[in-house]
Amino acid sequence: MGAPSQGLERAAAWERGYVTKDFRRMAIVVVIALALLVGAGLFLNAFEH
Repeated sequence: MGAPSQGLERAAAWERGYVTKDFRRMAIVVVIALALLVGAGLFLNAFEH
């Protein structure tokens, strides 16, 4: 097994960066969705009483 080629190494690094950014984006979307759910729940509770 030789050392990986420079192009392959660059592609792998780009892919890792993309996946990391993708996970960060998904986490942000999940946090926003949860915040909206909690906000909607509090909003509805305020108007029920």
